[in-house]
Parts: sequence; C-alpha cells; structure tokens
Amino acid sequence: KLMEQPVVLGVGDGGLIETEVYIFEPLGAEAVATLTLGEGQLKVVCPWQEKLQIGENVRLDFSLDKVHLFDRKTGQALTG
Repeated sequence: KLMEQPVVLGVGDGGLIETEVYIFEPLGAEAVATLTLGEGQLKVVCPWQEKLQIGENVRLDFSLDKVHLFDRKTGQALTG
C-alpha cells in the first residue's frame, strides 16, 4: 500500500501512470492533490497553478531519485 504522506511528482498529460483527481487542496505556493490509483489513493504535491479538477484524469511522472517509499505498518523506509 502507498503512504499517505504527499510526494513531489509531475502531473500532466505525458506521465506514465494514469490517475483520477479525488481532492485538490491549494496551500499557498503548492497544492496537495489526492489521486485515485487502482483501489487506493496517493497524495502528491504540485504547483497550485495546476488547478486540477475533481474527477479529472491526470498522468503522473516522477524521478525515482526523489521518491521515498515507506512500509505502512511500521513506518520504516523501504530501500532497494
């Protein structure tokens, strides 16, 4: 399962992973978008100017060197 902590990703039309916007929260210079991914949800940090719409389909792109994965039960970082 994915953690609930937001991660920094690119959101737009050219990404590798297709998701749907569930919640969009502008928070000053950035926004947190909760996206539906399969049967779960993922929170991402993006520029507030993205102004994503609830129900909108967006694609995610990310750099693996900026992604941190954690075990949901223990909170321990996963390394690999």
